[in-house]
Amino acid sequence: MKNKIFFIFSLLLLWQPAAQALQERHLIIIHHAEGEHSIVGVAHSNPKHPDYQDSRLTAKGKEQARNTAERLVLHGFDNRNIAAVFVSPLPSAQETAEIISDFGIFPREKIITDDRLIEAQAGDLEGEALEGHIKDTWHVSQEEVKKYDLETNFQVRTRMMQLYDQAQKQYSEGHIVFITHGTPAMELLQDIIQIEVRLNPSEAYVLPLVARKSQNTTSNIVATFESAEQMG
Repeated sequence: MKNKIFFIFSLLLLWQPAAQALQERHLIIIHHAEGEHSIVGVAHSNPKHPDYQDSRLTAKGKEQARNTAERLVLHGFDNRNIAAVFVSPLPSAQETAEIISDFGIFPREKIITDDRLIEAQAGDLEGEALEGHIKDTWHVSQEEVKKYDLETNFQVRTRMMQLYDQAQKQYSEGHIVFITHGTPAMELLQDIIQIEVRLNPSEAYVLPLVARKSQNTTSNIVATFESAEQMG
């Protein structure tokens, strides 16, 4: 669903978003808006690779980013309660962050570029079309990893969870924003809520920012997520 923001915390937030957003800590995971690489379908993951192709937001992508900013405001997220914004170093994520910032959600001083949010590394397929090489770009096989020197899903998840744990401990107050890519977002969410979520460009997912040690937290999140999905 275009530009949908998924909310998996309490049902109260679905009815009183602004009030709830100001009272609890959340992680807001945003898939960058549509980039040029998405249109042509080429791997875009490593600026240091000789075959890397720069990719900026499309006109549609810029509009998507503005729409995401509007939805964040609607649900009570703004500079008063956002503590930090961690962003992938790739241009599509950086531009998404800048557009949301220009909307007044947070100042650019709160933007922190972090390599752990970068897209899954495409190895020898950098700058090439993945179709025909990778059977499922969301879940690369061990055979594909060895053949093309790809980053594994486990490696992506490990770096994402390291950043999650760091941010959760570092900021005792306020919400945290991650602006990243499809596979990193999927791996982080699957680790926390035990559900596979594939965000489309500009979609966001919001969940409580809590320590991962609590076993009860996961079951509660899953239950409210299912209820939120039923409400559409």
